[in-house]
Amino acid sequence: MRRRFGAVAAAAFAALPTCATRAHATPVEPRYAFETAWDNVNGGRWYRDENNETATLAWGEAYVLRGLIAMYRATGESEYLLRLADQADGVLAHTDAARGTPDFTGAAEPCWQDRHYQANGEAYCYVVHSGMILAPLVEAAVLVNDPANGLGGLATADGTTLAQRAAAWIALAQANFQHHEREWNGSDAYNFDPAARFLDHPGGRLPLNQSNVYGTMLIWLWQATGDVRYRDRATALAQAFRRQVRFQGGLALWNYAGGAYAAPGEDISHAGINVELAVVCHTFGLVFSDADLDAMAATFTQSVAASDTTFADHLGGGDTNGDGYRPQIGRWLLLADRSPPLYAAVRQHYLEDYPAENAGSGSVLLAYALLAQYARPLCDWRF
Repeated sequence: MRRRFGAVAAAAFAALPTCATRAHATPVEPRYAFETAWDNVNGGRWYRDENNETATLAWGEAYVLRGLIAMYRATGESEYLLRLADQADGVLAHTDAARGTPDFTGAAEPCWQDRHYQANGEAYCYVVHSGMILAPLVEAAVLVNDPANGLGGLATADGTTLAQRAAAWIALAQANFQHHEREWNGSDAYNFDPAARFLDHPGGRLPLNQSNVYGTMLIWLWQATGDVRYRDRATALAQAFRRQVRFQGGLALWNYAGGAYAAPGEDISHAGINVELAVVCHTFGLVFSDADLDAMAATFTQSVAASDTTFADHLGGGDTNGDGYRPQIGRWLLLADRSPPLYAAVRQHYLEDYPAENAGSGSVLLAYALLAQYARPLCDWRF
């Protein structure tokens, strides 16, 4: 018989210490699971050598990059950012500008074109793809350039330093920002390029996640450069998102495309992208409050996590364990510091259903890294 998750797990965790005992450490701890999974795809190269014409970089490699950052945050080991620099070499080599491959306008821009979403294979650079790929690169640059981390002078595989690599990631993000200015609506969202008549909604407002992941990248770009234009743009996006969230009964609910909430709301995969914007904004004192993040965490534990083995596909409940959504719950771990039951649910799910030796998805790799980042520290023995 499956157990209802929220109340049972919350009560169990209320009695736990702030760290786990060493008796609970096992070979399947998340940091070891990450390393076990690392070589599973292309011998550890993952998707670095592929282009984005079928969105492989945006919906595959971006998770790999994000996972390496989480592992650095979990361990403090520079090896993870050195791996990221190697992965980034392949990503940067596949911009349209680097390949000399023009998009539908005839120009080769500092972005990554997709062809498979368009009926006739037209080449188009999506704002969401730029955000997914660039956000972890710029976040990594912030970590590299922080003097307290002592990373900037480390040599990478080609003899350049991490600081030099970080400068290139920042410069690319700034150029990409200028490229997508034609899609900014002037106030609070990005639109599909109105000149791209082959799209379903040329000139239309992007769904929340597609604008918001770019907002996450812009916060990191503000941190990397000190340029408040990026902060102000991200703040406008975050405010627009928050206005469309229904905070009700201690939960936070919203739709994929925004507007007045209608059940069951956004799917848990795209919702995770929006959660990340809220968490990163909160980190730097922007827009989202403690109460807002608590409501998002409660949405997971009280609405998404139907039992210890069953997860709803959407914020408001409904259908459960969809193959396309179930592996994505790991990205909700960004809220784990606010909700130990959330961490417990995700950890149990991955360790039981996604064994590291079989992991072949960037999403699963990222989940193991986030499980490591948010794991409770081990305590010394005591009697």
